[in-house]
Amino acid sequence: MDDYKKKNLLERMDDIVTWTGIPQLADSSTIRRRRLRWFPVVALLAATCGMAVILATPGKYWLGFMMVMLGVGISIFFPIVGPLKQSLNPHDDADEREKALRHDSYFFAFAVICGVAFLSTWILIGLTVWQDWPRELLLRAMMSFSFFIMVLFSAVPTLYASWKLREPVDDGD
Repeated sequence: MDDYKKKNLLERMDDIVTWTGIPQLADSSTIRRRRLRWFPVVALLAATCGMAVILATPGKYWLGFMMVMLGVGISIFFPIVGPLKQSLNPHDDADEREKALRHDSYFFAFAVICGVAFLSTWILIGLTVWQDWPRELLLRAMMSFSFFIMVLFSAVPTLYASWKLREPVDDGD
């Protein structure tokens, strides 16, 4: 107790942050990378169903947006614990195989995102003309599509890399 009283405010705050475990999450050596096969599928399914609800029933926009946000909430953890190491890490210890896997995964994801963006643009134009959507509804749908693309950006590379990776071999240690 006396040791705690000797610490200044910044040292106490540092102890509190260390107690939460967040600094250990930032340390890349403690993160165990794992294949995530079904979580990206669930995130993509939730976001896709949400977009279908938004486009099919504009009056139930809140339900569709909630489903898209569920997909965003699930997919936000994929870069942290997924199979791909982040390329912006200054201490990138990825070998050639991991760099090639990351390259292939993001190349595939960007192709999917470009296709979805192209299709969504024409879908929104068509629905605006065909169903005479008001400006507010069009802006809501555009915002939902941008969140849907965020889900694609997180989930598709993780899914691609997870299905491409083989099961790690146990050394028996």
